[in-house]
Amino acid sequence: MFSHRQGDIAKALSLNDEEAVRVKKYVEDPLKQRPPPKVSEALERIWSRDCASLSLRQRIYATFILGISIYGSIVQEYLIRSMSSMEAKGASGGGRSP
Repeated sequence: MFSHRQGDIAKALSLNDEEAVRVKKYVEDPLKQRPPPKVSEALERIWSRDCASLSLRQRIYATFILGISIYGSIVQEYLIRSMSSMEAKGASGGGRSP
């Protein structure tokens, strides 16, 4: 539903395809957990000193992916609520008739 041009951002950060895929997996796998981690926990995971496996460019890209994922979730939830609200109004006769 929600997309962006991750490849362009990865290229701008001089990441090759393998690095970009690895970083994306590093960010998105924990987000699939139920319940997902708090934003602060996800950021801490990316930026902790213990995470020496990510370069500075990879951490920046990971932060970007996290932000886009969060934004996408917010937009998706908003659209679901809006559609549910419109359907409820239509079912209750709250909509306009021709």
